[in-house]
Amino acid sequence: TWIQSDIEDVEVYVNGGSPYLSLIQETAFANIAEAEATGRYFYHTFYIAQPLPNLVFHGGQPVELNIAADEVVVDSSGGLRVGESFTAGSIYSVGSVAQNFSPEQLRETSTAYPPEILEKYLQLPDTVSQRTNDLAERLTEDALTPYDKVVAIRDYLLVTYPYDFYPPPQPRNTDAVDQFLFVDQTGVCEHYVSAMVIMLRSQGIPARFVVGYGAGDYNSITNYYEVRANDAHAWTEVYFPELGWVPFDPTPGWEGFPQTGPIRRWAFSGWGGLDLPSISLGPVIEVGASAFSIALTPLLILVGTAMIITSSVLLFRASRAWLAQWQSRAFYRDPARRKVFRAYRRAQRRSKRFRQPAETVREHSRHHSEIKALADAVEIAAYRAEPPSPDILER
Repeated sequence: TWIQSDIEDVEVYVNGGSPYLSLIQETAFANIAEAEATGRYFYHTFYIAQPLPNLVFHGGQPVELNIAADEVVVDSSGGLRVGESFTAGSIYSVGSVAQNFSPEQLRETSTAYPPEILEKYLQLPDTVSQRTNDLAERLTEDALTPYDKVVAIRDYLLVTYPYDFYPPPQPRNTDAVDQFLFVDQTGVCEHYVSAMVIMLRSQGIPARFVVGYGAGDYNSITNYYEVRANDAHAWTEVYFPELGWVPFDPTPGWEGFPQTGPIRRWAFSGWGGLDLPSISLGPVIEVGASAFSIALTPLLILVGTAMIITSSVLLFRASRAWLAQWQSRAFYRDPARRKVFRAYRRAQRRSKRFRQPAETVREHSRHHSEIKALADAVEIAAYRAEPPSPDILER
């Protein structure tokens, strides 16, 4: 499991008596004026629809916060927290600097990591297997900079392991990363991110496991992005001197922030965190929630009427989608198909030539004899209604 090992090193910002606490922190990225000049500064307002822990959500590197609270603390990982959990109807705003650096900027950073970063973010458990270390070494042996090593490991995970909403349960007394990389070879975001962090740390690159949410779905009626439990996600952050923590995502299919299925609560179980004095978030939140509710009532009536009219259509579509997903899982879980797909992945790794998104299996096989021998079997396993025959599996 992953835990936040240091929760004691905090910086406290105290409200000076106004209804809202406003704070501005300088960061390693840029101050507000510099960020605005380069178009990297953005502002988010969050409306909390369901009770949540005391963590203040934000995108990018937060530099400005406006919230109805007596105190705000910055924990040792840079997270912002208030003294008690958020209730439904809470509202706050965060100004942040985007973490979108160019490859050139990331390649030019030094490797002069601060001692406190090395001490905390190169930790490895004793269970890490030798073959995990060997794989990380092989993937990064030709990379000239830490950034290139990060990209090599990320891209390998993206193209090698298929995403699975229902990965196999981990056997007892096994290392989770070893099990994912060499045995199950499929998983959810927590598996991809754990593997990337462990392999980067084995190469002396500070990295950490981060959890949060995707952008959700835009609601054109309320003008809000609606973020739900199904948008929960994990990704990797890598430390670059002079720049700070930069996010990388090794999980396939998250370019457009799709939902990842039922929330994996064990990845989010320890984020209650700091033991702070209880504070009142104040009447400002209540006023904001009431105003929001009054303004939204006519829209809710309109939406409710539309939902009644279209409910039968939506139910029909949902049932069809569920049936298609069930059939797809059953199709690709067939033991014969899985055996062919595993052989295809092994052949790609041995040949060091991975199929590109725009390539068909047949196009991919033209330049590699070992892969060419598998092409027929892969196409049968992927597209034919009947699974591969025993003769095909034997060959």
